[in-house]
Amino acid sequence: MILTLPQTDSGLFATLPESSSRPLLLLNPVVENLFAMADVTIRMRPDGPFVIEGPFQLNDSEGNAFPLNPDKPAIALCRCGASANRPFCDGAHKQCGFESDERAPAE
Repeated sequence: MILTLPQTDSGLFATLPESSSRPLLLLNPVVENLFAMADVTIRMRPDGPFVIEGPFQLNDSEGNAFPLNPDKPAIALCRCGASANRPFCDGAHKQCGFESDERAPAE
């Protein structure tokens, strides 16, 4: 059984009542999202968008979900700010002179 709990003031997990006789996996929304994100990959295209692959939800600043086509294997998000379809990429980075190709540090 999985029980989803809200985040508590004292930490991520609420405590289990002493009367509980069965072990439970306790998740709150923060931890639950970490498990869901395990199958998500975010790549940076040179001088282009972020490309997100895997199941995810994209919310605006008010928490409203953008509609995403579940049949698309990847979604490109604008990094240049010039897209007419923000937050999604429309290829405007090719004409606006956007340059960005940060590299992860070598291990």
